[in-house]
Amino acid sequence: MKRNRKYLVRLLLTFTAVFAVVLLVQLRASSGRDSTAPVHMPVDWSYRHLIYSGPPTGPHAWEAMQDPRYQRHLSIYAKHERKDEEGWGSGDWFDRRWHWPFHRREESPLKRDWQVPMGANALTGNVTGDFSFPAKFTFDINATPSCTNDFVVFTTGLPGATAGQASIMAINELYSGSGGFCGTGPPSVMWAYNTNLAGDNAGVIYSSPALSIDGSKVAFVETGNGSAILKILKWVSSQGTATDAVAPTHINTGNPWSTCPTTGTSCLFSIAFSGGAADTLSSPFYNFNNDTLYVGDDNGLLHKFTGVFNGTPAEVVTGGWPFSISGGQMLTGPVYDAVSGNIFVADNFVRLYYVRETGSSVGTCGSGSPPCIGTPNLVVTDPGEPGVYDPPTVDQTTQRVFVYSSFDLGDDQAAVFQATTALGSSVEATLQAGQDFMFSGAFDKNYHAGSYASGFLYVCGTDPTTLYRIGFNSSGVMNSSLDPHSVNLETGEDLGSSCTPITEIVNGANDYLFFGGAATGCTNGCLLGLNLTGQTWSSTSVSTFSVLPVAGGPSAIVVDNVGAAGQESSVYFGPQANNCTSPTTDGCAVKATQNGLN
Repeated sequence: MKRNRKYLVRLLLTFTAVFAVVLLVQLRASSGRDSTAPVHMPVDWSYRHLIYSGPPTGPHAWEAMQDPRYQRHLSIYAKHERKDEEGWGSGDWFDRRWHWPFHRREESPLKRDWQVPMGANALTGNVTGDFSFPAKFTFDINATPSCTNDFVVFTTGLPGATAGQASIMAINELYSGSGGFCGTGPPSVMWAYNTNLAGDNAGVIYSSPALSIDGSKVAFVETGNGSAILKILKWVSSQGTATDAVAPTHINTGNPWSTCPTTGTSCLFSIAFSGGAADTLSSPFYNFNNDTLYVGDDNGLLHKFTGVFNGTPAEVVTGGWPFSISGGQMLTGPVYDAVSGNIFVADNFVRLYYVRETGSSVGTCGSGSPPCIGTPNLVVTDPGEPGVYDPPTVDQTTQRVFVYSSFDLGDDQAAVFQATTALGSSVEATLQAGQDFMFSGAFDKNYHAGSYASGFLYVCGTDPTTLYRIGFNSSGVMNSSLDPHSVNLETGEDLGSSCTPITEIVNGANDYLFFGGAATGCTNGCLLGLNLTGQTWSSTSVSTFSVLPVAGGPSAIVVDNVGAAGQESSVYFGPQANNCTSPTTDGCAVKATQNGLN
């Protein structure tokens, strides 16, 4: 009887939370406008690092569920009891509301749908050996795909002043190619900008961009001459090309966005980081709920900016900001967790930290009051060795945080760590001998749906390229030992191409992993795809992967929404090497699909 009561209470809480989010989405869609107005969905690097395995709970759950990242989680992973063969929402309420229809198709190899030259020697996604992500914008998740308004933003890894080349650009008509929804021709450059300031020819974007909720603005960090600058761009369609980029109108710091003309003019805010340090690893994390952005630098400072997309953009330089975390060390991208109120960030060489922000409800300050470094921190790297390159991953539902280390303390193994959001109760799972670069893994659909005991975390190790998986107990605590039967993709070889971060997407009944790395039969880097559905892990081998050769391997990968015509598990990435077939000196923006358009 007690068990039944507990089950009913949990069911009621889950239903209440989901209903609240549905109501919120409806309100957001209809507030101040027609209820049929578009519901936008931006997707950037942070959607892989702030995850959910069910509705968040606790006093700040409502704030967490307002985040578009949670809305996207619901649209993909919300599972309802059905007796049909697909089992994962085929025809259910969420599919109809979000218009993400799921279709089952025959499996087909990875296929390159198109490539767009970005200019000579463009290296989007791997300028310094560290992988960055494109950012995807979907204009209306309730409608059919938009050839005009859906776009992907790529950085080029080039100084914008180099022979008129773009430092950042966007591509639309995405669903093009043979049999494509947008026609058989190539996609188009939607806009392309040189974002270097006058007199500064050295600024390069090393990390990943972030989009506003309506897609009209993009934030990124540019470093030139040793100093990082937050750039916030309002773009205008049809401005510039990859080799003839436009310089947007510069808006002086201290002015609001209303200073930028409302139509026909692209505008750019450039806010130099306080302290003057560079930024090599840290991608900006945007908080949709209060128009605030966090980003780190190469001297251990965590920066906070307000009014980013909707007000007067400015860095906070009072009340303890910028906040010193690890002097002289490069910081990863930060991740803000609305449930605990904490910010999670690692330095490149030793530790994972949590910073208690104003309103934090979890943890204890080591000294002082928020903003403060919480105690304890977690040593995840052998001092002096290459350590953490990717941002931490926070599960807002279980209130646990994951971090990936290239060389752990003691035995110099590549490893995954899990801890609570107060960095207690840590668990370590080691993978293989330490490596120069270790990047984040991805969770399967069972974990995302809260079925922890049947869910797994998949992680890729380099030298040789090997795919591992790690299980959990029924409460979501990670196992300290690997699941048996890891998959070696370089049988008897060492092809030397580093694993990228892993990206996962559910498409109907199928649960896909996509990542870059070396594999037998693909000697100069490749894009790898694995359908987890129906796989017997003990017999998984190189032959069960879809493989697409990509010169040097792909950058980090963003996955499109799924199911609609021309959008079957589409993946977007840039090169690690010049990968255009013509001209061969150019880097290219690329779209590939698991289920090809033909």
